Amino acid sequence: MNILYITPYYTPAFSYGGIPRTTSDLAEGIAKNAHKVTVITTDVFDNKRRNPIKTETINGVEVVRFRNYSNLLAKHLNFYNGSKVSKWAKENISKFDIVHFADVYSFLFLKPIYKYIKKHKIPYIIKPHGTLIFKYLNIFHPLYFLRNLALYINKPILENTELFISTSYNETMEIQEKYPTKIIIEIPNGIRPLFYDENSKAKYKNKYFPNENRKIFISVERLSHIKGFDRAINVMTELYKINKNFIYLIYGPSEKGYLDKLNNMIINNNAGDYIKLKNGIFGDEKNEILLSSDLFILSSYSESHGMAALDAINLGVPALISEESYHQNYYNGYKCCKKSNFNNPKELAQEINYLISNDNILFDLKSDTKDLIDKHFNFEKYISKTEQVYNDVINKNK
Repeated sequence: MNILYITPYYTPAFSYGGIPRTTSDLAEGIAKNAHKVTVITTDVFDNKRRNPIKTETINGVEVVRFRNYSNLLAKHLNFYNGSKVSKWAKENISKFDIVHFADVYSFLFLKPIYKYIKKHKIPYIIKPHGTLIFKYLNIFHPLYFLRNLALYINKPILENTELFISTSYNETMEIQEKYPTKIIIEIPNGIRPLFYDENSKAKYKNKYFPNENRKIFISVERLSHIKGFDRAINVMTELYKINKNFIYLIYGPSEKGYLDKLNNMIINNNAGDYIKLKNGIFGDEKNEILLSSDLFILSSYSESHGMAALDAINLGVPALISEESYHQNYYNGYKCCKKSNFNNPKELAQEINYLISNDNILFDLKSDTKDLIDKHFNFEKYISKTEQVYNDVINKNK
């Protein structure tokens, strides 16, 4: 197969959240199975820098980047505008067997490409990554209006797709609510297995936290309202009243204004000694720091796939998962993923206190991490299922 992926952000633009990582994992996994894979994207890197490399091959995937008119507007208002993308689509789109949209909002980037997909009758699928529903956004938030505008402009793209790929049951229900006549196939994101042992944990804890004897709690996410760090901070301030044997480290790039909000919360709660905000971490450094920790915290108001939490679990680190996580149907029954109500900080603080007051209990939570990953998030199965979807769509349109 000759497959085209369309996304406004791609590896290594990890400051844009989980989609660049999950899309690159998928594209590379498909390419490894002897398919020709191309990704077209924009030149975003973070809120201050662009990626200067226009074309490159990353792990078997050909990546073509187009320049945004404004890096600032792209980062904060989703105005991704790949200049010259229309010309590229006109010259190249006909050679592809199928197109995979990994975004539904960047209309300035998507519409010029869609024009030629339609002209050449190339079948395509859409994987929204849990972004189609945004109940967590206040109606006065700029993105609320812009996302509704984008969905209106991109209506033909959404309504004419062969099918949607969802990552969870909750997402399936939400897509079905908006597009009741469309086929929806649920395939949770897979994760590559990582190998570790207790000696590695001690080694990296000594590397990153050499003089830290407290329990280490970690979150690795974009610093944005949807991730619910305000709730996590409230829980930690309650926990500190009954148990001071912990430190909570929040790693991640910040959305505009949100870092100041979190800093103010920490100052107002006199929590600077046990809650720390850190820069984003990626790749091996992220895995090593996760492996050094005792507990992962996912406090999101809405979470479609929570890859950082899966990374932690994959490394044998138990996780507290907010009730709003879309993956709850996969986590149910597993010790390593504790469903948690972050709206009740006092009660959750008591639960965490119980966990960290007994090392045997905390250690026991790790016992089924590998079973969870293999059963529900096995990477090879994930690639195989997605590959089959592509084949079925192509054969249907022959």
